[in-house]
Amino acid sequence: MVVKVQKPPRVNFKIEIYPNETEEPHFKVTYQNVTCRFKILDCEPMKAEAKNGIPSSIQKIMKQIKQTWQDNKEELIKRWNASRPTSQHHEHQKIK
Repeated sequence: MVVKVQKPPRVNFKIEIYPNETEEPHFKVTYQNVTCRFKILDCEPMKAEAKNGIPSSIQKIMKQIKQTWQDNKEELIKRWNASRPTSQHHEHQKIK
């Protein structure tokens, strides 16, 4: 699900949250056909991205990503919690 943010960034990138993800709460940023995942709670890259390195095109817009996250953190949390499947045992993944 694409998240429409209240304060859109200057740079045109896409933020998405997927409902069946089983990892810790995160969002995906897509820019110039490159995707990188970030934790919702602190906007830090997920472990795999931190280990393998953030793609250079994403690194160039990190300031805008962090500002967009900061401006829209509550909405990202709301969307993540709303996207958790109700028929499965994903209650532990909700952000409190």
